[in-house]
Amino acid sequence: MEIEHHLYEVKPLDDIEACELLSNHAFTTPKKLEIRTDLVDRVLNYAGGLPLALVVLGSFLLGRREDEWEITLEKLSWIPNYEINEVLKISYDGLHENEKEIFLHIACFFNQWSSEYVKKVLNNCDFEAAIGLQILIERSLIKIDEYGLLKVTGLIQLMGMDIVRQECRDDPGRRSRLWLYDDVVDILSRDMGDCAVTAIVLEPPKLTEIYLKEFKLPSFPLESLQTSVATIEHVIGIDDRVKDVIKLLDIEDYEVGVRIVGIHGTNGIGKTTIAKAVYDQLSSCFDSCSFLAEVGEKAENVGGIQFVQTKLICDILEQDGDVASFEGGIKFFLDVFRNIKVLIVLDDVEDQSHLNDLVGDQLDWFGPGSRIIVTSENGEILQEYVSRRLARIYEVNEMDNDRAFELFCNHALGIHGSIFDHLETAKRIIEAMGQVPPVMEVIGSYLETAKRIIEATGQVPFVIEVIGPLLRGKPIEDWLKIEDLIKPQKEKSQERLKDCRETLKICYEALHEKQKQIFWDIAWFANGVDSRIASYMWPDQDLLPSHHVLMPLAKIGGDNVLWMHKLLKRLSRTMDKEEPKYPGRRSRQYMHVTDLEVINKKEGMEEVEALSFDFKNLHLHSFTETDFKSMPSIRFLKLDHAKMTGNFENVFPNLRWLRWQGCPRDFVAAEFSLTELVILDLSWSKVTEDWGGWRLIKMEQLKVLNLSGCTDLLISPTFFTFPNLEILILERCSRLVHLDPSVGGLKKLLCLNLKSCTELNRLPAELGALKALKELLIDETSMRDIPFGGDSKELETLSASNCLSLSLPDGVGELVKLRCLSLSNCHLIRKLPGSIGQSPLEKLDISGTGISEMPDSFGNLQRLRVLKMDYCFISKFPSFIWRLHSIEEIHASSCRNLNGEIPGDIGKLKNLRILRLRNSTITRLPPEIVHLPKLEILDVLHCDMLQELPALPSSLVIVHLSPKLKEKVSDLLMEHCFITV
Repeated sequence: MEIEHHLYEVKPLDDIEACELLSNHAFTTPKKLEIRTDLVDRVLNYAGGLPLALVVLGSFLLGRREDEWEITLEKLSWIPNYEINEVLKISYDGLHENEKEIFLHIACFFNQWSSEYVKKVLNNCDFEAAIGLQILIERSLIKIDEYGLLKVTGLIQLMGMDIVRQECRDDPGRRSRLWLYDDVVDILSRDMGDCAVTAIVLEPPKLTEIYLKEFKLPSFPLESLQTSVATIEHVIGIDDRVKDVIKLLDIEDYEVGVRIVGIHGTNGIGKTTIAKAVYDQLSSCFDSCSFLAEVGEKAENVGGIQFVQTKLICDILEQDGDVASFEGGIKFFLDVFRNIKVLIVLDDVEDQSHLNDLVGDQLDWFGPGSRIIVTSENGEILQEYVSRRLARIYEVNEMDNDRAFELFCNHALGIHGSIFDHLETAKRIIEAMGQVPPVMEVIGSYLETAKRIIEATGQVPFVIEVIGPLLRGKPIEDWLKIEDLIKPQKEKSQERLKDCRETLKICYEALHEKQKQIFWDIAWFANGVDSRIASYMWPDQDLLPSHHVLMPLAKIGGDNVLWMHKLLKRLSRTMDKEEPKYPGRRSRQYMHVTDLEVINKKEGMEEVEALSFDFKNLHLHSFTETDFKSMPSIRFLKLDHAKMTGNFENVFPNLRWLRWQGCPRDFVAAEFSLTELVILDLSWSKVTEDWGGWRLIKMEQLKVLNLSGCTDLLISPTFFTFPNLEILILERCSRLVHLDPSVGGLKKLLCLNLKSCTELNRLPAELGALKALKELLIDETSMRDIPFGGDSKELETLSASNCLSLSLPDGVGELVKLRCLSLSNCHLIRKLPGSIGQSPLEKLDISGTGISEMPDSFGNLQRLRVLKMDYCFISKFPSFIWRLHSIEEIHASSCRNLNGEIPGDIGKLKNLRILRLRNSTITRLPPEIVHLPKLEILDVLHCDMLQELPALPSSLVIVHLSPKLKEKVSDLLMEHCFITV
C-alpha cells in the first residue's frame, strides 16, 4: 500500500440532514424553527449542503432576530457560494475587536497549541482570553480537543490568514502579522521605523519561535519521524559516521574477496540508523542487496533462522518464496551466490551461530567484492572473523555535546541546525521589535535545562528522541519535573543507564491513558503493520498527519509501517513482569497462547483484550463459542489456521480486528455477529466467492478487508454488505478473473490493491464512480484499460507497472490530485497525454515503456521529485525539464537513443541528488554540473562515448565510471574523496 493518509470525502448533505444541522446550531430549541421558514430555506439554499458553512452560519445566526437574518442574507446575495472564505468571514465580521484579534493570532500562530498556555500568553498581552476563546468556540471558529489543544479547521485558518494578507497585499511590512520566513527576512533588511508588524513566526526552515509581546516555546503537531529501517531521513551527526563505515568497507579494493564490517555499540546509540544510511548509499554498487532487520529477535522464534535465511535468498534472487520453496537453505544456492556481488545488512545479531547460519564461517558463500554489515550490541560475535582478518569493527560512541544538544532541540523545539545560529537571528528580531531583555533570559533557562536533561540521558540518541517530543510545547516547569525524575537514574548505576529502561518508564508514565493503550497494542500485535490499517483500532485517534497519539511510542517509516524500537518492546515485557507496579496494566489484557488449557481457565479472562493463536505447525484446531464467552472485552483476535464452530451471536461485542489467516474453505459457524469489526484479515486462506462467512458474518462497520494470497478466489465476493469499506486488498489472488461490479458501490473506498492478480484483465466500468478512491494498484495484472470516470478526481496514486497489455487512457492527465504514477514496463504505452502537466505529480516512472518524447506540458510539473525513464526511447532531455526545480532524482540508464551533450541548464536543478545515465551514448557532461550542491550519486558507467569529466561537485559520494574513463581522469579523481566504482 502506498497511500499516506486516510482522507474522507465530505459530501453535501441532503435537505433533511442540512436542515437538522442548521437547526442544531441556529436555534435554542433545535426541533422548533424560531425564524420564518423562507429565511431558513434561503440559508439552506445558499450553503448548498456544505456542513462547514451550515455550522458557521448557524452559530453566527443563533439568537438573532428575523431582520438580522435578512441583513445577513442580503450580504450573502452578493457573494458567489463557491467563495467559502467570504461566507466564513461573515461570522468573523460579527466579532468584537478583542475576539477578532484573538482569532487572528490563533489562525496565524496558535493552531495546535496548548489552550491553557495560549490563555496565559494572551492574558499577558492584555486580551480577555477566556471570554474571547469561549465566543470563538460558540461561533464554531475554533475548538479545543480532548488533549486541550486549540484546533482551527483548515478553511477557517486560511480565511484568517487571508484577512491578514488583505491588510496590505503588496507590502508584508504593513501587515500586523507575519508567518513566512522570506517576509520576515525582507522587513528586517529595511528601515523598521514605519513597520506595522506586531507579531511574527520565524521558521528557517523548521525553526518555529513566536514573539507576541511575550515569549513562548512552540507547540506544534509532532511530525512523523521517518527513521524506521524502511526509510532514513537526514539524522543529526550521522554523516561522519556513515563515511567512517564506508571507508572500512573499502568497496574499491578489488583484491578483497568478502568483508564484514561490524557496527558495535550500546542499545539506542544509532547502529541500525547508520547501517541503513550506508545501505541506501551503496546499494547501487552491488548486483543484489538485502537488509535483514532485527535478526536476533526473529531467530528466537520457532524456525526463525530458516525464515531469515529464506528472506535473504529471496532478496538475492529477487523473487518471492517461502521456507518450503527453499528447503535446502542457502547452501543449496551456493553455485549461484558465489557469482553474485552482494551487499547484506544483518541488523541486531545477538548470537554468533546466527551469523554463521547466514553468511558462513569462511565468508565463501558470496561473490568477490561482496560486503556484509553486522550491527550488534555484542562485540564478541565478530572476534573470530576479526582474528582471521575477515572483519573490521566500527565502535559507535555516545554523541558529543553539540550533536546531542542539536538532536534534542530538533525534537523538543522543532529547530533544525545549530540553535545558536537561530538565536542570533531571533535576538536581532526581538531588538528590532523593541522587545525586552527578559525574553532572552527565558530562552536561556530552557537551554540550560536542556543541557542538564541531555547529560542525564547519557547522550544516547534514542532516549533523546523519546524525551524530546514529550517536552515539546511544554512550560519550563514540566521540563524541570522531567529533569528531576531522570537525574537520579544516572546516579544509580551506569549499567541501568545503559539499558535506558528507567528513563523510558518515566516517559511511559507521562503518556495519556489512550496513548498507553496504543503503546501496548503496538508492542503486542501492531508492530510492523501498515499504520493506515492499524489506525482503525483507535477510532478517535488520527495518526496521520498529526502524531500526538503516536510519538514517542513508535515511528512510522517511509513505507507507512509502524516500527517500535527494541528498547520499548523490552520495556513492555519488563513492565508485564512488574505488574503490581502498574495497576493500569493487567498482564491478562494481552495473551499469546500456545497452551490451549489457558483459555479454559475462566477466572480473570474477562480482562483479556488481545488474544493470539497460531496453529500453522499444529493440527487444525476447532473453537466453539464457549471458548470465548468468558472474554467479552476482546478487541484483537488472531486465529491463524483455526476453525470456528457453533453459534457466535454476541460473543465478540468489542472485537475490532480479526486476523484469521489460513482459515478453512468450509465455514460452519452460525450467527457470527461482529458489529464492531473494522479489520478482517483473511489473507492466504482457502476462501472462495461462495465461502459461507460472506453471508453469515455480520460486519457492517468493516473498513479493511485483506484477501491477499487467496488463490482459490476466481470471482471476488459481492461487496453490498460492506458499505463502509475503505481499504480492499486482493493482492496475489493469482487466479482471480472477475472483480464484482458491486465494488462500484463502495462510496468510501480509498484504496484498491489488485497487485499480482495476473489473470485479471479488466476492471468493471462501475469503478469509475468511486469518488473517494485515492489509490489504485494494478501492478502485474493483465489489465488492458482503466475505466476512469468524471468522478475519479481524488486519485493520488496509480501504480500499473508490468501491465504488459495496458493502454493509458487520456483521462490520466485530468486526475488533478495525482501525485504518483508508475507505468514501468508497460510496453504498449507510447506517449503521455498532453494534459499530464495539469497534475501535481511528485513521482513518475515510465521505465521500459515505448515513450520517446515528453509532451510540452511536462515542464509544468513543478512538484516532480523523482523521474524514472530507464530503458526508454528518449533521444535527448527536453529543454523544459530544467524548469523542474524540485526534482531530486533522474534515472535515464540504458536509454540507448540518448546521445550528444547534456545541456548546461542542468546546473539549475539545485535539488538534484541522483543522476543516472548508465549505458547511454552521451558524449559530454557540462561544466555547470559543478554547481549542483546536493548531487550525491553520478552514474555514467558504460557511457563509452564519454571521454572526459568536468569538475565535479564536492557533495558527491559515489561516481560510477568505466575503468577506461576512470584511468583517463585519475588526476581529477584524486582531488575528491568520493567512491568510484
